[in-house]
Amino acid sequence: MRVDVGAALPEATAPGAALPDVAGLARLAERAGLDCLWAEDRLVAGQMSVLDSSLTLAAAAAVTDRIAIGFSVYVPSLRPLAWAAKQIASLQHIAGSGRLRLGVGLGGGSEQEY
Repeated sequence: MRVDVGAALPEATAPGAALPDVAGLARLAERAGLDCLWAEDRLVAGQMSVLDSSLTLAAAAAVTDRIAIGFSVYVPSLRPLAWAAKQIASLQHIAGSGRLRLGVGLGGGSEQEY
């Protein structure tokens, strides 16, 4: 049985704190031999700044060659369906080689997101 080892990219930071260096973290994860990187799909996290999950994964895919990328849970109900489909198709194209992992959920975040 194969076991993949991965990490979640930070997507939210406290007010006034610097946003994470997604590209640098993705390069480091690939050099360290991790199998996958994940981003959580959310619009808000209280008062924290939140990066867009699709763009976060696109940045990670653009600077790596092997490591899989994926949504820890993609919530299509947060956006128009056609837009969601376009985001996923574009990200699959950018990542190439079947690296995109897509977990889909109904949501369950705070009421602020809806």
